[in-house]
Amino acid sequence: MTISDITIYATKTDAGATVEYYDSSSNLLGSGPSLAVPNLAIGWTQINVQVTADDGTVQDYDVNIDRR
Repeated sequence: MTISDITIYATKTDAGATVEYYDSSSNLLGSGPSLAVPNLAIGWTQINVQVTADDGTVQDYDVNIDRR
């Protein structure tokens, strides 16, 4: 079985927080509670999940995917 598509889900605990998703070149891929990533390339793909709280505090999370 080969998996080429995934969906990343971000669950925020602060209702007023925003969630944005970026590629490894800092290009915005989308925002909201989830991001569909179709047609993953063979090898490593990095997605940065950036959460911004109501007070402007930013927290980054990296999701690293290895498709073989």
